Amino acid sequence: CALLNLIGASQIRSSAYKDAEQTFIQMIKIAEQADIKEALAFALGNIGLVYRHLGEPHKALEYHEKALKIDEKIGNLEGQAASLCNIGLVYETLGGLDKALEFYQRALKIDEQIEDLEGIAGNLGNIGNVYRTLGELQKALEYHKKAFEINEQIGRLEGQANQLGNIGNVYLTLGELQKALEFYLRTLKVEEQIGRLEGQANAFGNIGIVYRHLGKPQKALEYHKKALEIDKQIGRLEGKANDLNNIGVVYETLKQFKEALSYYQRAREMFVKIGAKDMVEICDENIVRARQMLAEQK
Repeated sequence: CALLNLIGASQIRSSAYKDAEQTFIQMIKIAEQADIKEALAFALGNIGLVYRHLGEPHKALEYHEKALKIDEKIGNLEGQAASLCNIGLVYETLGGLDKALEFYQRALKIDEQIEDLEGIAGNLGNIGNVYRTLGELQKALEYHKKAFEINEQIGRLEGQANQLGNIGNVYLTLGELQKALEFYLRTLKVEEQIGRLEGQANAFGNIGIVYRHLGKPQKALEYHKKALEIDKQIGRLEGKANDLNNIGVVYETLKQFKEALSYYQRAREMFVKIGAKDMVEICDENIVRARQMLAEQK
């Protein structure tokens, strides 16, 4: 089990999600046969993680809830905190912000109890993300900066990259574009250093958004297409859907409404598949607008 755990964790880190799924399915079989509850919960949680990354949030939720049940039964606090955090992430993907916040806070409470600094930093960052979505930007910034400091203190590069990206997101929402760009470029540097493809795709996408706002659509297109290439390579549905939508927005800016419409429709299909209702609504608005513009252009 220990070896499979190492292999699976490394596959998730390098965004090889389909391989990781097979590794953890194997681990579940072994853990069930040997009746090793902790390993079983861990493997279930990791499969949940894989499904979330592959854009199957409902499937992910099912696995995280199974893992949580086992960890509660055996009193494994570390496992409980991880599952609560993962359930929060799924609810956030599905647009259930109040529920996400509730699970992150429950996870944070346990992490503080067991003094797990990595967990504390992760959940502070997650809470910051929810506050940003809720429009409480100064509060979000405060949480992300705290999370970054802890990750720096423990030398965790993945966590540093996450929080640099999150801080960039807040500055983007605040309209401080140069500051956002600076943080996204720092994020990209760390993501390339640790070889995390998913993080690189996110950074490319965010840099593309900043360039669009800075009135550089060609540069924006270049970065969004880089992001799409990576997301296709690692099979990440949510990433692909966001990239397609972002490319649509750039084409709309360039007054190429036919291209914009095509990208919006492809993005919508993927968001429907994932179950991201809020993004489906955004795509619907984009499609209506692009159709109107196209009709006026004719």
